[in-house]
Formats: sequence, C-alpha cells, structure tokens
Amino acid sequence: MAAPNNRANEIITNVIPHLRHSCEYNCIVRYTVRRGEVINVTIMAVKYIPTGTELTLPFRNDFMESVVELECAEHDGNMSQCPMEQRRRAWQNGQH
Repeated sequence: MAAPNNRANEIITNVIPHLRHSCEYNCIVRYTVRRGEVINVTIMAVKYIPTGTELTLPFRNDFMESVVELECAEHDGNMSQCPMEQRRRAWQNGQH
C-alpha cells in the first residue's frame, strides 16, 4: 500500500485497529490513492447497521495462513461455530 497522508494515517493507526473482524461483517475499508499516496480512508457500511451495533470488518485475505485461532465478533467465545475459523482449521490440517 502507498504511504498515507496525515489524516489517512490517523484513521489507519487510531481507528481501524480497534474494529473487530467478523464472518458477518457490516463494514469495509476503502483506500483512495493518488500519485502513490493514500489520501483518504473510508469505512463504508455494506448493510444497514442499527444504532449501537458494533462496526466489524471482514477477515483479511490471508486469514487461512494464521497459526492462531481467529477472533470473530459474531462467534466470540465459540469460535468453533465460525465458518471462517472452520475453513482456517481445515486448511491448517491439510484438508483443502
């Protein structure tokens, strides 16, 4: 990714790390890049989000390579029920 400008860097550094991931995510992150610099970061809703609902992001594309159990906001405390964690475990066990 290109180097972010100050405002974009503030969002990347101070906001995005505090959003949890979920197999039932309700937001995505979009980056606007101009001349090799991230000039804008937007957190966009992908569905209706009622007031007071936690904002969650999809898992990274490389989630199956994780050697530790995923953390899913939807299945917090019962990760064996998370379909993304099930896929990761199967991949780690060579069942792909």
